[in-house]
Amino acid sequence: MSVKKLSVRINKEPAQKPAPHARDDLRRQKVAATRRARRVRGKILAGFLILSIAALVWLMRHPSLQIKEIIITGNQKVETTDIRRAVEANLTGSYFYIFPKNNFLLYPQAEIRRQISRISGYIYDADIGVSNFHTLNIKISERQAKYIWCGDSASTSSCYLADQTGLIFSSAPGISKNIMFTIYSPLPTNPQGKKPLTTAGFAKLDEAVGALPAILDFVGLKRSDVGAVRVSGDNDYFFIIEDIASRGPEEWELRFKAESQLSAIASYLKALWQSAEFQAERSNSALDYVDLRFGKKVYYKFD
Repeated sequence: MSVKKLSVRINKEPAQKPAPHARDDLRRQKVAATRRARRVRGKILAGFLILSIAALVWLMRHPSLQIKEIIITGNQKVETTDIRRAVEANLTGSYFYIFPKNNFLLYPQAEIRRQISRISGYIYDADIGVSNFHTLNIKISERQAKYIWCGDSASTSSCYLADQTGLIFSSAPGISKNIMFTIYSPLPTNPQGKKPLTTAGFAKLDEAVGALPAILDFVGLKRSDVGAVRVSGDNDYFFIIEDIASRGPEEWELRFKAESQLSAIASYLKALWQSAEFQAERSNSALDYVDLRFGKKVYYKFD
């Protein structure tokens, strides 16, 4: 019995492609689903933002975070009520009508410091901080007057107070020139808040003022005092020396340049004072000035 092979060929029919309109429907469904998902996510995000903002506003407005007390220290010349008024004005109201300015995290520290500094020239700085979430501590540093600063004439009536940096910070009406060292020099227009001399120029003057008592002592003028100086436009110094002479008090000028070496001034003045010729004239006449502005040449004049 013979076995025959039977070959069967199966023809596969090609898969039918979806109709064009079916593909369009599928695409539209996917786009619609994506849009719905985006809308849902957008609503969730918007809701989260609204809740977050509401929570933040509630937190910022909570009484436990608001400044309720103001403590001011360090001021002596400036009235506490003036400082408090300036501070309270800056703690009133809100930012964008939402966030209160008296919140300890949001209070306008820089603006408060700026407003305080405008109250008086005496105010040098204000250290501002918060404690216990609701107490605003303000420590005032005031300028200390070191000099009385007047115009370039001893007869001028416009005098001011200047601090250790040479800054004029307050007027000095009626103040006695004997209680503080006095500087006479040209003044700028509206001098308050300004420095009549440059920083370097004032540093030289301040050094000379501090050294003069020691120079007079070195020369042997034990009963002399220096209480004022006139500074010319060329930065020449005219120190006014008050001397208790044997015939009574007299006043004379010691003149030298700003750039002069103070040690040289002391040496030249001592050499002059030890001169027999000078002392002979001084015993009979009142000294008008000693001029050391011309190097090693010393000029002096008696009345």
